Amino acid sequence: MPEVPYDLLDRIRDLEQQVRDLTGRSQIRPAMNQIQAGNVVIGQGGTLRVDDVDGSPLFYVGKLPVNNPDGSEQRGLVVYRDDGTPAIQLRRTTAIVGNPQGIVMTDAHGTTLLAEDVITGGIAYPNIPLLAPADVDASRWPRTTSGAWTTIATSFNIKVQPWMGAYVRTAVDGGTTGEVRILVDGTPWGPTATAGGPTALEYYGATPTGMTGLMQIDIQAQRLSGAGSVYAQCMQLFGRGS
Repeated sequence: MPEVPYDLLDRIRDLEQQVRDLTGRSQIRPAMNQIQAGNVVIGQGGTLRVDDVDGSPLFYVGKLPVNNPDGSEQRGLVVYRDDGTPAIQLRRTTAIVGNPQGIVMTDAHGTTLLAEDVITGGIAYPNIPLLAPADVDASRWPRTTSGAWTTIATSFNIKVQPWMGAYVRTAVDGGTTGEVRILVDGTPWGPTATAGGPTALEYYGATPTGMTGLMQIDIQAQRLSGAGSVYAQCMQLFGRGS
């Protein structure tokens, strides 16, 4: 058998090592369905679409299956439920030329839950209730002559925000002093105000009731001295973020 030159054997061993190295690297590379770094760009009017197991769409971003009201292609975002009903949409919903796209959230029955006002800004829906004008004649306000804390006004509200704001005006008869406070579910909330003072009882803070729970809000007053009444009238009450 002819002898193989040592330099050729060395080259064969080097090639074997390179093959082993390449094989090892192929086992540790990122999975083909993962992006470890960098960006994914979908251009030229393309669409990223995620389908359910039955082939129905769950998510569109980019070119939408719904055109603009004028028939031109529309690009935006639509999220569907697994039953095929749209849940969140960023698209043009009015036929007025020049109007921007708006955010729309709908329930499974197609009822609008939240819609953006694309004409002047803000919320188009739902309609937010406003407080009715209150009586400014203090003599007709809720009142008490009790020397102990007494509830003179009560309301029940569904909590959907973590904080609440309140603005309560107070008054006292001549020669009388007193205090006014707010309770949430029986717990004092905010400061105790001197009735008839130069400033109203105004406070913003967290409420103790769990989210979406029913909370009871009471206005209490007590007389400290004198023979007259202590008055209070809630002028504003609203939920807010923290």
